[in-house]
Amino acid sequence: MSAAAKVGVVTEALSGVFATIDGLRSYAYFPDTFQPPGVVVGHPEIAFTGDHVTICSNDLTFPCHLVVARSSDRAVASTLFDFLDQMIAAVEGDSTLGGACELAQVLSASPETVAVNGTELPGYLVQIRTIA
Repeated sequence: MSAAAKVGVVTEALSGVFATIDGLRSYAYFPDTFQPPGVVVGHPEIAFTGDHVTICSNDLTFPCHLVVARSSDRAVASTLFDFLDQMIAAVEGDSTLGGACELAQVLSASPETVAVNGTELPGYLVQIRTIA
């Protein structure tokens, strides 16, 4: 399988795992239109390791952007943490992403704001490492 194909398979698998979360829209690409709450699986960071360095080393870290609609600060925090907990549980519950990789693990989650249709919305950047 080509490197691009493998990245595509893992991207789709991550998006599929997130699609199982009730109320959360999941995108395997940056959509033309976005409606929160949703998560977008971004292009991965690629770690080149070993003596024969190629993209096929497949140590990939995916930035996953979790974005929710703005409301009161308390409601936003509650919604963000609820979806974040569910995203972590989804990855931990299927750490091979349905066989798309050998291992998937959540590395970190950092708060961020994301511009959606000209409006800054609250979110988290969730970093997920996969070994394919």
